[in-house]
Amino acid sequence: GRAVVKTEEEKYGVIDPSGRFLIDPIFDYFSRFNDGRAEVVLKGKCGYLNFSGGFEIAATFQLCTEFSEGIASVFDGADWHFVD
Repeated sequence: GRAVVKTEEEKYGVIDPSGRFLIDPIFDYFSRFNDGRAEVVLKGKCGYLNFSGGFEIAATFQLCTEFSEGIASVFDGADWHFVD
């Protein structure tokens, strides 16, 4: 098991059952995992992490939606796109 937590500094990360951070609390937002990815916001830009905390899709977008059925929508400031 793992859980997304918010620190006193208003940053999000992921902990294991013992309370040890698996993903450091550096994010301004952290969604639940869908299709193996979580939407995160870092320094005002959104992207997607995998379970290990690595970026599957870099945090370069202005707006992101959660993954559903293998795809998500992202807004790059000019247009909406689908990512998978």
